[in-house]
Amino acid sequence: MALLAFIDESMRRRSGDAYVYALAAVLLEEHVCAELRERMLGLRVGRSQTIHWRDESPARHVLIAEAVARMPLRAMVVVDIYPENGKAERARRICLDRLLCELSQQKVETVCIETRDQWHDRRDRALVDALRGAGRVERGLRAQWRRSTDEPLLWLADVLVGSVVWWLGGEGESFDIIRQMIEFL
Repeated sequence: MALLAFIDESMRRRSGDAYVYALAAVLLEEHVCAELRERMLGLRVGRSQTIHWRDESPARHVLIAEAVARMPLRAMVVVDIYPENGKAERARRICLDRLLCELSQQKVETVCIETRDQWHDRRDRALVDALRGAGRVERGLRAQWRRSTDEPLLWLADVLVGSVVWWLGGEGESFDIIRQMIEFL
């Protein structure tokens, strides 16, 4: 059975002069993807095209976390805390490097990363290619970039990474609901 991963990011300023950058990968067996897409679509409210953690209310955070906690998935999260004069893009590279290497070891066949823009996606692709060239990521690992409006399974990664970053900011009610699904790398 093919193993797929869906990756999204979250960033937040912590108290003081530190920032949190995190990436989450949701690992799914291919045969559950269609059902989970439907479940995620069913969690939208009103005319919303997606579920995005930062746009949801605290009450919706709990409702969404409870729904996700009942889904057959596991997640990996990588966190980098960097100073105000640090670079978010450097934090992303550190996190993506660690996450992709672990996903490759887990025998993930396809990684779907939420697209940002052509310039940033090109940088991500260059990192994937460099990791393959160095033998740190399997050559057969397929990587693709998609918009969250086109792939509801990216919303799962957004929920998980969002709950982690909010928990690190002192808002942990939703994180407590799904923490057993998350492996920190």
